[in-house]
Amino acid sequence: MIDVEKFIQFLDNINSIIDISLNNSLENNSETLETEILDYMKNNYTSIIVSRGPILEIINDGYKIGTERYKKQIEFKIADTKYTLTEENVDLDIALKESTDKLNKLFNTISLGSNTSYLDYIKNTLGSIMKYLMEKSNGHIMFAKKSMEIRNDIEKMVSNSFKNTMNEYGENLKNNMADTINKEKQNNLINVNVENH
Repeated sequence: MIDVEKFIQFLDNINSIIDISLNNSLENNSETLETEILDYMKNNYTSIIVSRGPILEIINDGYKIGTERYKKQIEFKIADTKYTLTEENVDLDIALKESTDKLNKLFNTISLGSNTSYLDYIKNTLGSIMKYLMEKSNGHIMFAKKSMEIRNDIEKMVSNSFKNTMNEYGENLKNNMADTINKEKQNNLINVNVENH
């Protein structure tokens, strides 16, 4: 027996899965990026003091705007799914399977780093980090002379971290959704075959 109301409740809670999945990925990657940038500054510009904290905040804050956009994108998909589930003569098994497949496709765009909600992340985060470092350099001549080189080096670090973060984030989304549905299946509340990816 399929409990459609239970499945709809699950869909309504997707936002919490988004937050948990992203936070887990940030935990694994943001501090690594911060350490790389601090080490880079320490090794190349010893007279410029950059402390822990502000760069990490910039790194994490950059995901907030994209995540709000992503949640809106998911909300539209969920509204469409709910409408499908309430149509007459709908085959619920097929409808539930199709809805989870659609969500997994959306989660794949996160894994690949191609979801449009996050496309400005690298540019915006790089800009904010460079602005902060320029302020901390306090007119340091060597930093000013090499600012384009520094920008390119840090952009590579931010890009690499973004790829790793988004890949883990997307995989976390798929796994968290599969885990949640499988728990409901064990209670015979949802009858959808979903596997962890």
